[in-house]
Amino acid sequence: MSTCTFVGLQPLTYRDGAGVELVDSIGTEKAFQPATGRVIVTLQCSGQKEVDLTVKNAKVAFKIWHGVLTSPFRGCLDNKGTEG
Repeated sequence: MSTCTFVGLQPLTYRDGAGVELVDSIGTEKAFQPATGRVIVTLQCSGQKEVDLTVKNAKVAFKIWHGVLTSPFRGCLDNKGTEG
């Protein structure tokens, strides 16, 4: 059996429907293959500016998309967003 290393060719942060570079970064975090301990990817960690921008964009998206579910579907979810 073999494992591979993930090579990030595109950013993993998305805003406005597109992959974007981080506004700020506070370093990196490594992800390990549990069976071997081998590093499979190194990811950039978001800084406070990136988190704030992401939350701002999420709020805008929510205003646009929250009404998309029609009333029959809303009845399938309780106030916690789970089936009930």
